[in-house]
Amino acid sequence: MKIIFTGDKATLDKYLLMGFSIGITGWNCDEKRSKELREAVRLIPLDRILVETDAPYLTPKNVSGLGRINVPGNIVYVVRELAKHMKVEEDVLMENARKNIERIFCIGENDGL
Repeated sequence: MKIIFTGDKATLDKYLLMGFSIGITGWNCDEKRSKELREAVRLIPLDRILVETDAPYLTPKNVSGLGRINVPGNIVYVVRELAKHMKVEEDVLMENARKNIERIFCIGENDGL
């Protein structure tokens, strides 16, 4: 199971104990609203992380010139900010998120095609 998460460390710990994978959106790109989230993401194991844009909503606030409508391509900004707060390299974060998506949604090499 997965959950889109915007909360604090205590809440995140409960979700992880319940076995959830954790989806982080562009909420983490909003300095005014994401202080607790940015501290909490350090607890997320790489084998449980998912990254989402929440398009067409929640355009990353820390990047100027993106316009009002969020698009899937803005995932790079979500990853950049999330990797910084998780203290991992962006490519490591993306690779783990990809593997998690493939596992959760049963896609990839063994998808029966």
